[in-house]
Amino acid sequence: MLILILSICNSLVIPLDEAFSPEFLKYPIILILRGFIDLAFTIDIVFGFITSVVNLKGVISYDSAEIW
Repeated sequence: MLILILSICNSLVIPLDEAFSPEFLKYPIILILRGFIDLAFTIDIVFGFITSVVNLKGVISYDSAEIW
């Protein structure tokens, strides 16, 4: 749910920043929040790669020993 909310936020802020470059988007707190959003997306991508694997039998396994 958090990633969905952050995606909606990005879909509004990024076009606004690129088209008009308003001054309020350059405030330090906004830059920190945008960095947090980027970090959350990066962590989501990493977790997406290490949460499951298809084993040799063709079954999805969530066992961490098989993933690593």
